[in-house]
Amino acid sequence: MKLAIHQPNYLPWPGYFHKMESADVFLILDTVQYVKFEYDNRCKIKTPRGEQWLTVPVGLQKSGTLTRDVNLPDGAEWKLIQKRAILNNYSKTLYYKDYRSEINEIFDTGWKKLSDLNIKLIHAVREWLGIDTPLKFASELPESTLKGTGLILSYCQELGVDVYLSGAGGKNYLEQEQFKNNNIKLEFQDFTPIVYPQRFGDFIHNLSVIDLLFNCGKESLSRIMGKYKNE
Repeated sequence: MKLAIHQPNYLPWPGYFHKMESADVFLILDTVQYVKFEYDNRCKIKTPRGEQWLTVPVGLQKSGTLTRDVNLPDGAEWKLIQKRAILNNYSKTLYYKDYRSEINEIFDTGWKKLSDLNIKLIHAVREWLGIDTPLKFASELPESTLKGTGLILSYCQELGVDVYLSGAGGKNYLEQEQFKNNNIKLEFQDFTPIVYPQRFGDFIHNLSVIDLLFNCGKESLSRIMGKYKNE
């Protein structure tokens, strides 16, 4: 059994779902601290002027605020901004209409917490892509004071897995010997950013997965996994 772990990012990039599809169980790490200017509340989309941040305005957070405790703003204005940006830049893509109603319905729901919105969007994208990897949540597991490698190993043991799939960046901070000592095989994600049809000029890498879905529809997962052959 292979475990992968990631924070509940906002409309993540395709590599997020490559990791999910490559694992037997995917743990959403909703118990870590919120980090400003990362991907918890923003992603990149493509516009006629190039890439653009699509940001949920959560405001300043107290030091130490957990991702699951970040509140969303009141009112509908921020939702309208998200929907309008997506509509304006993707309404003429081949597959936007296939996802329009559901994505608008998600934004129109009365969310109170950022993590709840993010997780709902992750669930939706997972279904659109056809990924069936089970999702687990760190908040549902026994609370731990461990950090770093120790915390990851505790999750591996709690979930009964024998392989941990890390992002490539894990090579820089994981204590790899500790995985051997605990009989956990350590693997690193091998994801090559993909090229696919886009609107608005030259190709831009590492945008939100919705850019891929709106342009490629049901072919999206095979492109993410490097299995798309009809080029």
